[in-house]
Amino acid sequence: MLPDVDEAAFETILKFIYMDEVPTMKGCDDDAEKARLNLLTANRFGCTDLKLYMESILIEKFLVPSTVAGMLLLADSHSCALLKEATMNMYASNDWTKLKESNDLLVELLVYATSSRKKYSSVVDDGNGTIDDVDDFDVTSLRERLQQQNVDLDLDGSREILVERWKNYL
Repeated sequence: MLPDVDEAAFETILKFIYMDEVPTMKGCDDDAEKARLNLLTANRFGCTDLKLYMESILIEKFLVPSTVAGMLLLADSHSCALLKEATMNMYASNDWTKLKESNDLLVELLVYATSSRKKYSSVVDDGNGTIDDVDDFDVTSLRERLQQQNVDLDLDGSREILVERWKNYL
């Protein structure tokens, strides 16, 4: 047994090398993880043909908008050029290019995605929080808090507007 090596993925490598057996993937979530593990193991042991094959399988069967970010990170950290190119193409083709029309929105998205802002659930055990906590509430939390107060406050608007309403209420 090798430390930090998935046994099934290692077995796949052995079958690929010695029996010329190509792994089959059906397209389910379990297979996506198997494909990822096969790619990582093939990369670790220098089995380039299997690594490249698993890259193509990940692209063909598992690359969808909901997986693109994770696959981009995987591709970048393990020198998977084909997978990296495919993920970047998916980002570019899925309305990401429209964001360049609004530099402010693009900056806001990047700040939001990289912030270490604490995310609150809709229901917080310690009640409504303090005025210092309000900047960290998510939109659902803000709306629910405003609605629970039975005051005539509009629940529509940007996150910033809802934060300001809550601060004024407190």
